[in-house]
Amino acid sequence: MVITASETSDDAVPRFQHVLDTLHRLDVAHGYVQLLTQVDDLSKQAQAQLQTSNEAALAPYKQLRALHTRLVNLQDDAEGAAPQLLHHVNTITHALRTKILDAFSADLDRTLKKIHWPTPKATIPSQLQEEWETAIVKLLDLQLPELQGMSYASGPGDKVKLPPVLFPIEVLVQPLEMRFRYHFDGDKPTNRIDRPEYFLSHITTLLNDYSAFVSDHVQPVLLRHFRGTNLALNPVYIDAMSAFITALLPMLRSKIGSLLPKVAGQPQLLSHLMHEIMSFDTTIRDTWGYDGGYGVDGWKGLSWEFLVQGDWFGRWLQVEKDFALSRYQNIVEAPDFGDLDYESVDPKATKPTKGAIRVNDLLETITGMSSPTPPFQIYR
Repeated sequence: MVITASETSDDAVPRFQHVLDTLHRLDVAHGYVQLLTQVDDLSKQAQAQLQTSNEAALAPYKQLRALHTRLVNLQDDAEGAAPQLLHHVNTITHALRTKILDAFSADLDRTLKKIHWPTPKATIPSQLQEEWETAIVKLLDLQLPELQGMSYASGPGDKVKLPPVLFPIEVLVQPLEMRFRYHFDGDKPTNRIDRPEYFLSHITTLLNDYSAFVSDHVQPVLLRHFRGTNLALNPVYIDAMSAFITALLPMLRSKIGSLLPKVAGQPQLLSHLMHEIMSFDTTIRDTWGYDGGYGVDGWKGLSWEFLVQGDWFGRWLQVEKDFALSRYQNIVEAPDFGDLDYESVDPKATKPTKGAIRVNDLLETITGMSSPTPPFQIYR
């Protein structure tokens, strides 16, 4: 009774509970203060290390990221009890990650300048081998916790998540992306709305031009770094060319995404664009063996991303149907539709009509154009 300053037991119970609640809140608040102090210390330690040794900054960053991950799990268990705290720690962790990523990327970029990248015939001389591998491994180490906690290949319904771009490959691709945008985002003659094959073939040319460099100088580093981890089972991490393709695809997504609205009202251009994309998808799958890391499901391609996930399938299908019906109508209404064609077959063979030959050609054209299309059921 003395503790709660109550004269009766009935008064004491709620007052005592209030005291316990207050003590609990104080204990939680003290824990939060300790956590924030630890977060601040790790952030300052990592930033101080960046001034002298980029590699040394990784250790405190990894501790901070592990702390952030534990806090996220605790937040879920506590049903979102401390959103402000989680937001604060997330902001600090992300800001530190950005600083370290910029520093590590700059290190790799300096090495690339020494070999005159992006010259297609660039090579890593023996005296730069250690510097080269160290620069790549630092970036992979920074990204490793994110890759290990990622399950990109699964998603609700048709919303399949995209594979991540490896940090060092992203640095390699940056000058290639600048060149791509120079040719296909401006007023250069290569940027033609009616010639999507220009920018698509540009990407396949990059694959041909740089496959030797990627295989000779990036592949061994990825093998050594990911060997023995669960990431080694995924081609987009362990296979350098797959990682390179993954890094090139975002610029195509951006280009196609900006081009589709421009050709949406022009059936011939829309049809041509989609069939060029399908042809590109087939090349990436068949020639380069790219599966996007999706295993037996395989990579469905950019055409699937835009037709299904981008919801362009209905518009494209209508364009194809209208084209086929219009062409068929022109064939059957032609004056010579019923005339026999004596030149298209052997003299002893039964002579087909010119209309029959044209209808057959139309069917073959439609079948040929649609052959790269993935099975129709994936569009449902």
